[in-house]
Amino acid sequence: MPYAILSPMSYHIAVDLGGTQIRAALYPTGTLQPEKLERIPTHSAGEMPLARLLELIAAIYPTNDRLL
Repeated sequence: MPYAILSPMSYHIAVDLGGTQIRAALYPTGTLQPEKLERIPTHSAGEMPLARLLELIAAIYPTNDRLL
């Protein structure tokens, strides 16, 4: 059964998983301009795209917030 932990957030993360690149952006709540934007190739020898996506999210995640 799926579940979610909901809490007030000061940021939102948007991701785009495409065939050639993965993009992730960090948006402060209430804004349309990203604070951080990173992109990496989708494919890399020996690494699955999901692992690359998780690493990219961790790279842009704000250091002053805790990850649930």
